[in-house]
Amino acid sequence: MLAATAADFRARLLRFVRGHVPSDADADDVVQDVMLRLWQRRDDVDPAAAPAWLFQVARTAIADFHRARGRAPQPIADEFDAPEPERAARRRLAACLVPMLDEIDAQDRDVLQRIDLDDGAQVDLARDLGLSASGAKSRVQRARQRLLRAVTDCCRIELDRRGLPLDDYECRRKGGCDC
Repeated sequence: MLAATAADFRARLLRFVRGHVPSDADADDVVQDVMLRLWQRRDDVDPAAAPAWLFQVARTAIADFHRARGRAPQPIADEFDAPEPERAARRRLAACLVPMLDEIDAQDRDVLQRIDLDDGAQVDLARDLGLSASGAKSRVQRARQRLLRAVTDCCRIELDRRGLPLDDYECRRKGGCDC
């Protein structure tokens, strides 16, 4: 059980790092560096705090990766970086997404459940659906767009320059919505 949990966590860490470096090979190198740092500090890291510690180490390793290549590291956004009102608005909006899944096609719902809610890998989705990796990526992006359209058809949401909700939202539908 512990090995499966460690493998699942490593996969989550790898997906996080892939979003901040140019290639999968670079992401593998950064994650390997993070895991090495964990091994070196294994006696000092509280197991309960290990996930947060690893993601912080990953942020540092990503910055080190970019510095080593002569590029200035970009700030890595974190849920905790936002002011409390923005975090609260994001949490309320996130709670709306699950009921909004009922507004989209069952195939889209299944794709989003597997990738975004269950934190699955797109390569596994591609294999299961008989698609290429790029085909699975396109399927996920289209499903996300349709979910976004369902949400924005229902609610007016003010977004910041990064596309994140700034404040509360209001329902556009007469009689309200399931949000």
